Parts: sequence; C-alpha cells; structure tokens
Amino acid sequence: MILIVSAISSETKRLITLLKGSKVETIPGLWKSEEENVFISALGVGYLEAALKLRDLLFQIDIKQVEGIIFCGTAGVYNEQDGLGIGDICSCCETILTDAAAEAGLSHFATPLIKGPIQSSFQLQLELSEACVMTLLTLTLSEEIAGTIGSRVKGAVENMELFGIARVCDDLKIPWNAVLGITNQVGSKGNKQWTENHLDQENKLCDFLAEYLR
Repeated sequence: MILIVSAISSETKRLITLLKGSKVETIPGLWKSEEENVFISALGVGYLEAALKLRDLLFQIDIKQVEGIIFCGTAGVYNEQDGLGIGDICSCCETILTDAAAEAGLSHFATPLIKGPIQSSFQLQLELSEACVMTLLTLTLSEEIAGTIGSRVKGAVENMELFGIARVCDDLKIPWNAVLGITNQVGSKGNKQWTENHLDQENKLCDFLAEYLR
C-alpha cells in the first residue's frame, strides 16, 4: 500500500475524486482508493505538526502495510533561472531543515540538532527534475535571504512540512519521496503568488499523480 500525504486537504482533494477514494470510517481524515491500494490523508501545516500526525497515522493503519510514502504539496522556488519555475512539478532528492534567521546570521542551530540532509528513498519512475527541498518553520519573505539559501545551501525549493515527514520515515525505515507543484517565487511576493496559483497547481499535481498511480 502507498500512503499519500499532504499538508492541507485541498492538495489531495482532486486526487481522492480521481482515484474514487472513500472515507475510512475508523480513522478521521483518512481516505482509501481500493482500486489503486492507496491511502490519502492531510497532516497539517508545518514540519512538527506533519511529523506528529504522520507517526500517529502510521500506527493506526498498521505500519507494516505501508510500502512507501509520497508527500503531495506545493513549494516556492528560490531561483527560477535554475530550471524550475511557477507551474512546474518536481520530485525530491533530499530535504534539509533550515531557518531564515540562521541564514541571515541572526541565530544559529544547536550543534546536536538533526537538520539533514535526508535523502529521499522511494524511487519513483518519473520524468521530473529532482530538487533539494528546504524545510522552514516560517515562509521566507526576503529576496536576499532566499538568494542566500538558494546559493549557499544549494536549496532549490522551499516547503514547510517535508523534513518532518522525512524524519519520521527515516526513523521507521519507510521509503519516502515528494512530488511538489511550484506555486511562487520565494520572497516578498510569495504569499500573493501562492494565493493566486495554488489551486491550479494542486489540481495539476493531482492529475499527474493519478495518472502515475494508475
């Protein structure tokens, strides 16, 4: 069985329809496609919330059933000149936990903190660009800091959940990957662009994943 997770329900709403998913009555917020043997669930926003909800969900559905996890979500791109732009879809090669204040030199990470990189381990046969996904607690509003993360850390796109999901999967030895729709350029216009683009990108992403899963 494949488990597909997202941050918010709109990111997988169309996928549930396309795969003829039905509610799992015993587990709130969980859907199952009998035809494709796929479970689908939204976990919440932020890497801590996603990690907590995912671990809880895995033990409710019996972790031994899960062959792999795919995170389906949206992301902002740091530098559109690097081959990814608004409207594109990418998969993940690795995810790293970072923080805008730390990248700006205003704070630093505690040395024992695990922040990656965590390599994706679920090999998807997809003709997509593989991106280094930076996971942040807050959305980056500064073009300067976005440029720093993109160039110094070599991050390609920014998301708020993936590192938490990857940490749980890594700990429980479950293969994982992500398929992300690019909704915005990271920076001061990012939230406005996400608001304008996320529904179209979520639907595009769901169409893509439905075709792949079939």
